[in-house]
Amino acid sequence: MWWWDQLIENRVEEANEKGLFKNLRGQGKPLKLDPGSGPEWLANHLLRENDLLPDWLQLRKEIHAERPRVLAALREYDEQAATLDPRRPGDRAILDRLEQRYVQAAREINRKIDEHNVRCPSIHHELVRFPEDALARRRRRASAH
Repeated sequence: MWWWDQLIENRVEEANEKGLFKNLRGQGKPLKLDPGSGPEWLANHLLRENDLLPDWLQLRKEIHAERPRVLAALREYDEQAATLDPRRPGDRAILDRLEQRYVQAAREINRKIDEHNVRCPSIHHELVRFPEDALARRRRRASAH
């Protein structure tokens, strides 16, 4: 038996022992199968119909939904940096707050990305982290020139 098959078998047994298969929607009713549908179709169908996803796929959905917030924070910083003068104390304070907003958003999503990458079954499914220090590196490069 392949390791993946054994993992699935163990998870199904654990779920059954915990009673997670009791009182499911449609319990006792025959499944509507498409002609020619195989075991992959059935597994995906059951997961979809019951709003069940493996932990790493649920995290992936959350990360996908949160990415625009991180990118918006970065875009807002860039837009303000193009018009503000970082040598003026008031402008520097605005840019610092915008940078902190980006760093906080990047840290939050990176925690989920790290958890996703640990749980996903293959390195090919791993996600790339947001560089939390991207704005600080840009500032250092700009001041060096």
